[in-house]
Amino acid sequence: MNTNGERWAERELHRVHGQILERRGQRREAAASYRKAAEVALQIGALPFGRRTEARLRSLRDADASKATG
Repeated sequence: MNTNGERWAERELHRVHGQILERRGQRREAAASYRKAAEVALQIGALPFGRRTEARLRSLRDADASKATG
């Protein structure tokens, strides 16, 4: 995928895939998909989308940290 339009679709696929995995309880795999979505977003200059995905990753990590301590 080499045009920004194709990369946009790639970013969305990784983000949606992450959501599906997260809902299935596959948090590690979801985080990997979110990281890939954020990486693609940053590469194509879609900074708001990259930040939104990074926020989702932080939320996953915070939830995991809460479970580990409580």
